Amino acid sequence: MKKTDKPGQHTILNSDRMVALINLSGRQRMLSQRIVLNLMMSTHHPEALAHAKEALALFSQTHTLLVKGNHEYPGVYFAALEKVLFGPEDNEAKIRQFIQHCQQAISACESNQGLPAAMIPLLGEEASLIVAVLNQITVTYENESKHCELLRRKKQENLMSSIQKIAKEAKIVSFNAQVIAARSGDAGKEFAVVASVMTDITNEIEQLVAKALVSD
Repeated sequence: MKKTDKPGQHTILNSDRMVALINLSGRQRMLSQRIVLNLMMSTHHPEALAHAKEALALFSQTHTLLVKGNHEYPGVYFAALEKVLFGPEDNEAKIRQFIQHCQQAISACESNQGLPAAMIPLLGEEASLIVAVLNQITVTYENESKHCELLRRKKQENLMSSIQKIAKEAKIVSFNAQVIAARSGDAGKEFAVVASVMTDITNEIEQLVAKALVSD
């Protein structure tokens, strides 16, 4: 598991990466139900066992990816997700237990040519429990996505504000330079041209910033 944000810091993923994480998390809910459904069907439909094994492998791989991360995904990288997975409810342990029970059921089916009757109510109960856990995780990702969007917008607004401030200061400097150039007569003509260009540039910057703020 990767360390979450330090106090005063917050990792902001781009929107595409957040959407990918939300989709992966949401797919886990679907896979969990597909695993259990195919296990239940395997007694009368042997081909369903292969579907259950395939879904369980994908479910297990995705869970490891979401928790530990890799070169593309960050793992457990923010405090709210860490709390949901490893907090008092220990949902990560529940997910691993679900994976283990499904593996045991698959092994039993392969050994005894059918799902043991004692496992049916257990799997049914876990199917309901695990989908609630996975839904909570997905909601946590969705809330993080909204929070990141607010942070991005705030950061952009602060940047635009800084640019506006610099542009205003530059305009004051260029105005003072034009005044000095005018008082210098012929000696200040070239300086006046530079000051005028500087004024035009600062005006253009202010217009671009204003346009950017409105378009957001």
